[in-house]
Amino acid sequence: MEPNQWNQKGKIYLWSYEGNPKNYSGWHLHCDKDGAASLAELISSFSNVSEACHRTVVLSRPNEQQLRVPNCSAKAMSDKKLVVSKQGKWGIESKDGKTYFCFDAEHLSKLVDAILGIPDGKGDFNIGTKGNWLWFWW
Repeated sequence: MEPNQWNQKGKIYLWSYEGNPKNYSGWHLHCDKDGAASLAELISSFSNVSEACHRTVVLSRPNEQQLRVPNCSAKAMSDKKLVVSKQGKWGIESKDGKTYFCFDAEHLSKLVDAILGIPDGKGDFNIGTKGNWLWFWW
């Protein structure tokens, strides 16, 4: 499948915390079962793409159920859309009401495995680069 053939299913939650607290720095991801399968499918679809492309994911706002897992007292902040692309580097930033997430080939398989582990209760770890960690929560 090519990225432009992908259609989102399920719920995907992505947030950061105000002030970027030391033990909760970076970005935090949770997906329901369908959302995890859908997001993993999207990330995997970039594996054979050589030209620049991106896809936009609709994010659900994290509620008490998702926020209770990391249990951070800081205010959670999230955008409504996530723009995903494969590039030669890893990065996550919020800009103009959207979160932009780019990953590199080196992180692709770890990213897919981590996303697919969320519905099975695997989490409380991160991948990425310093200052741009992506945490996974069940």
